[in-house]
Amino acid sequence: YNIQPSFLIGHVGYWGYVFKEAIFGQDKVDRLDICKSMIKEGIPISLHSDYPVTPLGALRMMEQAITRVMEGDPDVKANIDNNWTCEELDKYRLNGDEKICPEEALAAVTYNAARQCGAEEGVGTLTVDAAADFVILKENPIKMNATTAFMKMRYIKVLETWVNGTKVYPK
Repeated sequence: YNIQPSFLIGHVGYWGYVFKEAIFGQDKVDRLDICKSMIKEGIPISLHSDYPVTPLGALRMMEQAITRVMEGDPDVKANIDNNWTCEELDKYRLNGDEKICPEEALAAVTYNAARQCGAEEGVGTLTVDAAADFVILKENPIKMNATTAFMKMRYIKVLETWVNGTKVYPK
């Protein structure tokens, strides 16, 4: 395919509950941010934010694509610190069939995003002759899943940031 959709995944986390309950109804929200359907068709996706409406953050966007939990749901907000089970979270997922795995989410915020901008030759991967922009994280987000990532992946501590092969954080 010569197309690449970019999903504003904050629709799921921040606005999913409102879209489902007040605006669209279930039949239409099941067509929002159809990440897994695109990947199954062999179409690479990227994830983006409409900052300042939804916050920036690659880990946050990955988390929302992996979990698809409507954190804007009043029941979720009231129990945000709960240690949720998969079954408990399932009833708060916006079209849970569209969840993607951590590896797919990582590709969506790295290589696929660079490809969409026509920059895949220089950024988006750690390869020879690439820009060498990367972060070192305290935890491995790839080891999280649709339950363990919820409200945790976005808070993984960044230990180091490297830009063009030079450590810029911490100095």
